[in-house]
Amino acid sequence: MLAPTVATPDPMDPERRLELTVTSGAEGVGLAAIAVPFVSSLGPSERARALGGTEEVTLRAIQPGDGPWNGVASWCSFSSARKT
Repeated sequence: MLAPTVATPDPMDPERRLELTVTSGAEGVGLAAIAVPFVSSLGPSERARALGGTEEVTLRAIQPGDGPWNGVASWCSFSSARKT
């Protein structure tokens, strides 16, 4: 004897497909609404852009505690004439 068949929903049901599309679109809009301000906050501020770009400083002549950047976050990268 055969087992009774159970009616399964059509996987391509237009109503479900519309709901899925609308939900996915809303998730995309929400993700963009969160991501855009976050990513834009990673860039330099208007004040930093107005001050200019990088500044070259010879660190050999500077003693600890000297310099115009005291109390300000600063990054140093090693550079030489042979750097390629």
